[in-house]
Amino acid sequence: MPFPTDKILPRAYTAATVIFYISVFCSLRAISSIAMITLIVISLVGIRLARGRWWAPEYVSLFSVGCALFFLLQIIALLYTVNIKEGTRAIELKTVLLAAPVMSVYLLHIGRGNWQRLMKAYVYSLVAVTLYCFVYALRHYWTTGDISLFFYHPLVAAVEQHAVQFAIFVLGAILFLKESYNKRQYCIGRGWHIAIMIWLLLFLLLLSSKLVIMVTAAFFLYELVLRTRFARSPRKRALSFAAILVAITLLFTVNNPVRNRFMVEMSGKMELIGRKQFNPGDAFSGTQFRLLQWRFTGEILNEQKRWWLGLSPGDVQECLDRKYIAMNMYVGGNKDNPTGFLGYNSHDQFLQSVLANGIPGLGAFLLACAGLVVMAVRKKDVRLSFMVIMLLLFSFTESVLETQYALVLFTCLPLLFYYRTGEEEHRPTLV
Repeated sequence: MPFPTDKILPRAYTAATVIFYISVFCSLRAISSIAMITLIVISLVGIRLARGRWWAPEYVSLFSVGCALFFLLQIIALLYTVNIKEGTRAIELKTVLLAAPVMSVYLLHIGRGNWQRLMKAYVYSLVAVTLYCFVYALRHYWTTGDISLFFYHPLVAAVEQHAVQFAIFVLGAILFLKESYNKRQYCIGRGWHIAIMIWLLLFLLLLSSKLVIMVTAAFFLYELVLRTRFARSPRKRALSFAAILVAITLLFTVNNPVRNRFMVEMSGKMELIGRKQFNPGDAFSGTQFRLLQWRFTGEILNEQKRWWLGLSPGDVQECLDRKYIAMNMYVGGNKDNPTGFLGYNSHDQFLQSVLANGIPGLGAFLLACAGLVVMAVRKKDVRLSFMVIMLLLFSFTESVLETQYALVLFTCLPLLFYYRTGEEEHRPTLV
């Protein structure tokens, strides 16, 4: 029977979810771990009370199966790893792959009101953290005069966040705000709702993530052309396109750090990645470095003959570091950058998966990615679809299963949109 949404358990779940995301935004790892355990317990108890059993069929999906298989491969890799300590740490880190589907299913039972309050709290928390980061950067700018404090990683250094990952959390809030605006479900009021959305868009630009900016632009163009009332008004549509064109022109013609990051990528010489040997003074753009990782992955696996087993999660970083040294890349030597490329992973989860766990690891990750696509297709929801697109593209530029908060992005954020409640006449089911 349906679980009554006016009871304390759904509200406790909502509160724990809010605490979880606030702790993630502020990099409070101990609190986020406790909140995750709390959410798992509440979810299990809630499902038991709602359905009379601990089990829910929604626990099993193409996505959760892919995550579970990937986690299982981390355990199997302990049988042949050299670095047991790192292998064990990888297992501890990736427990999120098992936890996320369990702790998210109870979103089906918290009720529409609680889900809306949860998302509004998510937005308000994010606004508070972004304001704190901006004020922190402004305070240090007054003493240093360094304009770079307002862009990219330095902007979120106050909360020890990764700029690109934080930008995706901001995108999640923007997707919610835009859809709520379309449905006239405003936060506080219409004016404040628009102001919050504009502030988060500006902050996202300051974070200077090329990929997130492009996905956000694609989302608003989609909204403009296909979804909003502007699509039915040629005059308003033309004015909106003109405004977007002017904004893009200013962004890429006026000298600013965001433009400079795009220009660095466009100016990189691709022939650099084909060299047999590098010079420690060689600098790589993000695109060059990631393409170089495709080359290194094939070379390492061929040298080690480990296409099926992989190097193991515990040993993969050591093998990459040896490759950087052998290729004469910069590996430290001055106080500003004492380690150079040492410690850099593949910056591509598809490559990282096959390096660490071989072809089975890549297969498990692809299964999880396919599960995300199935979720988006079945839900037919714009927010979820663009979030899935964002995460799949992000997986080509970062090893999303190798850090705690990137794991939260890949697992928890899409499920937060997929299991939302009270907006359809029926509840979603998974493969």
